[in-house]
Amino acid sequence: MNESEVSITPRIAHKLNKWGEPERDRSTTGNHVISENAAFVPQSVIKLDFDPKTLSESDFYLYERIDQFVNELLVNFHRKMQEEMLAMAKEENSPFSHRLALKMRRKKYDLPKISILHGNESAQSFLAANPKVNNSYASRLNHRFLVVFNLPDPLMKFWRQGGEKESGARMAVPVSEGEIEWGKFYRRVMPEVHKTINLYEAPKGPLQISKLNGAGVHTKQFYYVWSMDFPKQDEDEEEYY
Repeated sequence: MNESEVSITPRIAHKLNKWGEPERDRSTTGNHVISENAAFVPQSVIKLDFDPKTLSESDFYLYERIDQFVNELLVNFHRKMQEEMLAMAKEENSPFSHRLALKMRRKKYDLPKISILHGNESAQSFLAANPKVNNSYASRLNHRFLVVFNLPDPLMKFWRQGGEKESGARMAVPVSEGEIEWGKFYRRVMPEVHKTINLYEAPKGPLQISKLNGAGVHTKQFYYVWSMDFPKQDEDEEEYY
């Protein structure tokens, strides 16, 4: 099936409104239409390689959990990026301006890129095309869903640039005067990703989340690759779906 793009859901649009986004009208199809300032509203797309309507009842139930995780991750990431962009633009003599912040929003550089792949065949095809993540552990799993997470382009390219005073900045490099500390964004935003994972990950959360790429293994195609399934304690529950 051809890759499809799913607009940000009404649930997320509602949360974004709380952070100062323009009010949005919602259509009967579940997507939303932006009433004003459309160019400045971040509209992420979550790429799917399947049609949710074609999923089995069990897989659809699992997909609903994954969709909730992905949407919350999206909102938390966006909120923190907006906070940091505003704070950096307010700094005296900052190379990061309000104009650049607006440009980033237009280009959706304040949002991560997320793809959801369904089925072991799709997962193995992705792993074969990305040998840096195709380790023996990943190859042994029977993947029901694969979630591929990547950073916005500026963070993906320049995550080491600056932010050496931040926590976890072992690989940071200093920037010259007038250069933007993209590493500061990176090191302040990524904890939001980890918090969301911890919230949804078994045994306390509703998902079995297996990270397939090793520590420090990131490419232009992915930052994280997760295989997702029901938690082991849900195996009996799964029989009913």
